[in-house]
Amino acid sequence: MGILEKRPIEWQSYLWEQSRSASSSDIERVERELEVYFPDDYRAIVIENQGKVPKQNLFDFLENGHKTTSVMGVLFHFLEDKSEAGYYSYNLLESYRNRHHLLPPLIIPFSEDPAGNSIAFDFRQASQIPSIVFVNHEAVEETNWVSEIAENFRAFLNLLYEDTGI
Repeated sequence: MGILEKRPIEWQSYLWEQSRSASSSDIERVERELEVYFPDDYRAIVIENQGKVPKQNLFDFLENGHKTTSVMGVLFHFLEDKSEAGYYSYNLLESYRNRHHLLPPLIIPFSEDPAGNSIAFDFRQASQIPSIVFVNHEAVEETNWVSEIAENFRAFLNLLYEDTGI
């Protein structure tokens, strides 16, 4: 399967029973504040699937030269409603504000693994098509605490697979 091919991902409810779509204006508000422009393929996915988790949630990457398997958690949302306090920690902007001191500049998390490590866009090299990185929050003092997962968001989605229990 080519990198640009669309691989079907099944998204499952996580934060809410009913889907809550993100609006373009919600996304643009966050982009203005962070001074970034999210890739179109991500925008299309998050508009329909914010607050959901992918059924195919496992991915492999190299971390310090070793094959590592991790799990993609909830796709952070763009809603401003703070009334559901437990869910507001999954707001993309709020998550960034809470972690920015643990992140290099221009690294913007869009999800996390169960251990709280960030799965993020890396806007440091390419502002139009950022790569996807894994930020190990327990290794902040080390030199290699940010590991590339994929060259772009579509390539990242193509890496996701389901645990078949075999």
